[in-house]
Amino acid sequence: MTELEIKIPLSATRHNYDPEVERARYASNRLLIKEKYSFDKFIGKRKNTGEKKLKKLSSEHLQWIAAYINGMTGVQIAEAYDKAAITVYRVLKDPLSRKIIDEFNESARDEFNQMFPLVADAIRVGLEHPSVTIQLKAVDRWAKLSGAVEGAKERPESRAEVISLARIKVVRMLEAAVKATNVIEAEAIVVDST
Repeated sequence: MTELEIKIPLSATRHNYDPEVERARYASNRLLIKEKYSFDKFIGKRKNTGEKKLKKLSSEHLQWIAAYINGMTGVQIAEAYDKAAITVYRVLKDPLSRKIIDEFNESARDEFNQMFPLVADAIRVGLEHPSVTIQLKAVDRWAKLSGAVEGAKERPESRAEVISLARIKVVRMLEAAVKATNVIEAEAIVVDST
């Protein structure tokens, strides 16, 4: 079998081929494509990453979203459906998918907020319990919940500040437990573990 060696580019065999014209056409096409992408992003046809937005979600996409809402990661979904992880992540990041996921998150957040009275009642029952251990646990839960409700506070910078804040918390918890049980005296020993 003989080997065929072509030394001139195949595109040069076209009629009226000029390398300089082809180079200029390629450069202008690149600029046009770049401008078209920018315009498509501006009008909302494409996402900021340049990918086209989905026009509709397929049934498989909806299954991926359901799996994501149920706690699977994108990689796990990709393995389960024999797809590339990047494909799954692109679908999950798409505005149509985000709308469904955000609606679910909003309903879960509403349900969580509706549980606050029940949590408050449970903590109140714990504080009224005759056992000091259960009262301390209730005070701890209350302290954690009040921190979650009030929002995150700035974290102290030094280790000494962390230790002093922990000591203050313990003292407050003990004071609350003593008040709840009507104990006249309470003794606590705080040991420095530095």
